[in-house]
Amino acid sequence: MNNKIEKMLVTNTLEFLTAENKRQAAEIERLQAESEALRQKVAELEKQPITYKNQPNNQGAWRLGEACQTAATDPKCGDLIDRGLILLLALQNKGYGVVPLPTAPQEMKE
Repeated sequence: MNNKIEKMLVTNTLEFLTAENKRQAAEIERLQAESEALRQKVAELEKQPITYKNQPNNQGAWRLGEACQTAATDPKCGDLIDRGLILLLALQNKGYGVVPLPTAPQEMKE
């Protein structure tokens, strides 16, 4: 093959690969930025307290139900203070904590 043609082929191939690499690098950067934005959104959502309006998924609701059942059936329960503390412990054991809402919402019906 002619040396001049070989050089042109190599140059064209390198230019193509360089352009393709730049395109792929730009796509990777775009996907990384999109991924980071999604991680931040998830982190913000996880900070929100679970309420009836901001309900957990089925697995989370099941764990809450288990904690409630534990508190409701605990034989050591003497009064509502005991029941509240037992519920807090049961929730903690299921991976939850309780935070007061900034303003008390109006009572909601199911």
